[in-house]
Amino acid sequence: MKFRQLVPLALILGSFLGAACGKKGPLVLEKTSSPPPISRVLLHQVGETIVISWRFPDTLTDKKTLLSPELLGKVDIFYSDQELPAAKLAQRSNLFIRTDPDQLKVNPEGYFQAIFPLREKKLAGQHHYFLLQYRFAKRKSPPSEVFSMQSLIPAGPVSGLKAEIGRTAIVLSWQAPKSDIKGNPQVRISGYTVYRRFSGTTEEKREFKKITPQPILAASFTDSDVSAPGTYHYSVASLVKPDVESSPSPELIVESLRGFPPETPVSLVIFQAPDHLFLSWNALQEKKFAFYRVYRRRSSSDQFQLLADEIKENYYRDYKLRSGQTFEYAISAVNDHGNESQLSQVAKETFRSN
Repeated sequence: MKFRQLVPLALILGSFLGAACGKKGPLVLEKTSSPPPISRVLLHQVGETIVISWRFPDTLTDKKTLLSPELLGKVDIFYSDQELPAAKLAQRSNLFIRTDPDQLKVNPEGYFQAIFPLREKKLAGQHHYFLLQYRFAKRKSPPSEVFSMQSLIPAGPVSGLKAEIGRTAIVLSWQAPKSDIKGNPQVRISGYTVYRRFSGTTEEKREFKKITPQPILAASFTDSDVSAPGTYHYSVASLVKPDVESSPSPELIVESLRGFPPETPVSLVIFQAPDHLFLSWNALQEKKFAFYRVYRRRSSSDQFQLLADEIKENYYRDYKLRSGQTFEYAISAVNDHGNESQLSQVAKETFRSN
């Protein structure tokens, strides 16, 4: 499948965070400035691997000097299957991996990642302990604290992933796994994680990114952030607990050449003013919403005519009327890609000047 599996002893490649310090020549660290230990580390199991994710400190111990990417040296990750203090773990455990900074790349969430393969005998209920250390400007950082997790036999991948394309969203559904990866009947699923990758008509191929910040319980998901025209790629993983997920499902590809319109505005109301009618409706919260359009007609037998375009606020004042005239109004929304929603519910009002 196209959703790449993380491979043993491989690092996910990419760019480093932060900008260079801007000074010429090598950076000389003052005695009061040294590289602090790595403190932002996440561990989670994906299938038969543990994904180690981390971020380097932003500054040196003086809290002012930025860590320049070109001065970052090798990164060491130590592993043990026994609980040990940090000082002893670095001495007595195995060096899992040592890598140069030019091999490192951040994931879509901004974390560096390394993949630790799990042995079959150490899969169910085994505790795993990791420690990270790095070099900066030829100085070695202190070892990190020890980070640990317990691996479990993961569920099998979901099956039957399919999509229904609605007018404003893509609705995904799938079937829960019936067994774990060892073929044992699956007793409990604590939720699902949905991943998505988007490739637009003029955009480069992107990495898969989690679009469900929290596990979802139902075997379905509605993706409403689909206004851009292009190709949407989906994959779903099942969870036996929040940090233990299955291998991803086979990739599902959904084509959307025109994109999707925004939601239809709701709650249109009209108020009388001395010299105009004041229209108001609920504001849309969509990220890629651009503006509203206001339509008007004399009666239900007439076609709506565009009264106002590119309205940025969720209200409009209609001065183009005379006392005793009755009009029907409706509102639409337009997103950044030019897709227009359906018209809102019609509101009717007779203008009476004072």
